Amino acid sequence: MDNIKLPFGLGKYDNKIYHISEVKQGKECNCICPYCGQDLLAKKGNIRSHHFAHVKEECKYAFETSIHMYIKEILSKNNKIYVPGHNFAKEMYLHYNRVELETRFGGIIPDIAIYAGKQSKPLLIEVNVTHPIDDDKLEKIINMGISVLQINICDSNFDFYNFDKKDLEDIILHKTDFKEWAYNAYEDRKFEEISIKEEKRRSMLRKRKELFLFKQKIAEDFEQKYKVAIILPKECSQCDGIMSINKADDHYYYKCDSCKVNEPIGPSKYISFIKYDDFNINDKKQKIIECVEDKKERHQLLDFAIKNQDKQALEYITKLMIQQRDNKDKIDRLTILYNYFVTKQGKQIHISYWKNYYSNCPICGSDMVFRKSKKDNEIFLGCSLYPKCYGTKKIITISVKDVLYMDKNAFIYMLKDKISNKQHIIKS
Repeated sequence: MDNIKLPFGLGKYDNKIYHISEVKQGKECNCICPYCGQDLLAKKGNIRSHHFAHVKEECKYAFETSIHMYIKEILSKNNKIYVPGHNFAKEMYLHYNRVELETRFGGIIPDIAIYAGKQSKPLLIEVNVTHPIDDDKLEKIINMGISVLQINICDSNFDFYNFDKKDLEDIILHKTDFKEWAYNAYEDRKFEEISIKEEKRRSMLRKRKELFLFKQKIAEDFEQKYKVAIILPKECSQCDGIMSINKADDHYYYKCDSCKVNEPIGPSKYISFIKYDDFNINDKKQKIIECVEDKKERHQLLDFAIKNQDKQALEYITKLMIQQRDNKDKIDRLTILYNYFVTKQGKQIHISYWKNYYSNCPICGSDMVFRKSKKDNEIFLGCSLYPKCYGTKKIITISVKDVLYMDKNAFIYMLKDKISNKQHIIKS
């Protein structure tokens, strides 16, 4: 480093950076070292390249610091720099409005920092004059999530002693030949997003596969008990996905949810999701439909299970609803239904309950509560602000399957089969 001649000096009185070609010879240059502040001489002889020299002892970091200061001056007089592309962006001009030189930032001192608008995080610029950015410094920058652009001046073979200023401006401002991203925060975030999405996709496929295997076991048990043939989704032979069952005109077919590969199953008149074989429960012949995928058909099975006091069918539909991620409150209700109806040893129980389709008063919008008519003991919904408001609604009788979607208070009321003195406020 001691043998490198100094092409730039710092003006002693105006604090500007000057090239050797811009000053007078000798001490009349009125320049000092940009790093140590010692006086400089301008040596402009006929044999050697013109350069600055220290009056006393040479400074180790003068050359590199002077290059940084000159590049900062170029950046300060402009408002955009051409930056290289990366995996998620093309080469482009980056606009900025502020430039700082060797200012401490988060435990490091970058060569140059440029700011765009009101952004709190700058773009750091490291000028590789003699050596690239060191690993410790780069690690700290990465931990802060800040992009850093490295300009490899050392690779340009640029003659700092005899040059046209426009040539250096082109390298710094308008070209990417000697620039590279030491770290790009946006690119890193995009790679992380892709990695997270891929992991979520794999996790979803694993869960779907587990659910598929569970359904397969349930179907086999159900088939053996009731002699019902169920066609289930299957594993894809082309990838790690699951092939679901789809229907088109006169046939069913498998379609992989991941790679979209199709496989035929057969004409619907020979094969369907389930064969409608009769089976005997309590000496009554019933038919059952496939209920693994479709919520509506699960409800039909639930109707069948409750109506026929069938413990096995109710246990089966409960497992299915758990696997289909149905609401926990609805699963709890199934357990109550099982205890309330199935354990009555086949005794027929009349079920009568109600649901409020309109949770707010039609007049004032307040909550509705259960009320009983003093005249004929009729149950109805009345405004909770009564007697200030006389809004009412009739209570509507619904089917067995809708028990899972009743308001909680309505469900409790159904089980009690009576109106308590305490008001039950219906909430949506």
